[in-house]
Amino acid sequence: MPFISIDTVKYFYRQSGPDGQPQETIIFLHGSGGDGTVWDAQVSGLGTHYNIIIPDMPGHGRSEGKKSNTREYTQWLKNFIAALKLSGVFLVGHSLGGAIAQEYAGLYPHKLKGLVLVGTGMSFSIAEEYLELLQNDFETAIKISCKNAYTSPVSARVYQKGYAMLQRNGKEILYRDMLACRQFDSSLWVSSINTPALVICGQRDSIMPCEYAWELSQRMPASSLSSIPGAGHMVMVQIPEEFNKSVKRFIEKTIQAV
Repeated sequence: MPFISIDTVKYFYRQSGPDGQPQETIIFLHGSGGDGTVWDAQVSGLGTHYNIIIPDMPGHGRSEGKKSNTREYTQWLKNFIAALKLSGVFLVGHSLGGAIAQEYAGLYPHKLKGLVLVGTGMSFSIAEEYLELLQNDFETAIKISCKNAYTSPVSARVYQKGYAMLQRNGKEILYRDMLACRQFDSSLWVSSINTPALVICGQRDSIMPCEYAWELSQRMPASSLSSIPGAGHMVMVQIPEEFNKSVKRFIEKTIQAV
């Protein structure tokens, strides 16, 4: 599993794909306080079809660095893609990762073949009380985050994996990501994104309800909406089979339309 250095800062990423002929490349971006382990089911479910690249974003997981807002993350993503000498990729972003994906598509549409936005919207609702709790009682805050991220019933294994991820990435990372989400607003420019897009929401997402996804999809000229029954905010973790099928259908449809 490789690292890549950009301006002397090391970033970790996983890469997986079938042997043989070159395949479409998908880059997966995780959400707030997370890391690339949230996409484990996509490695196993889609890695036999596509070239999959999953970075730990700056300061998360095993990556160095520090970013404070979605614009800084977007510039990092531009440099990351350039360093790997990639072009014409599909970009999948969850939650905060979806906000970054929107900004990247708005700035560099010629570098994308398609866009998948998961559990995200044109803006985020971040309560001041939660930010205060993050600062004062991190353990309670991440328990609330995990409770809201997964719909019941959720296995102890899935819950504990999500909790451990937030815990190891730490308070500073999650707090900074929450601030980045609170500052994000694409409502004035998202309608200019003409890249083929799929917006995915879990029907039981209490963090980013499907109304957010529907409004986002309505504003993007070349987008469609996939609503997955029974899923919460971590739709790609809880119901990975249906999620992977939606992504694969979108990619194949987009390729065929070219």
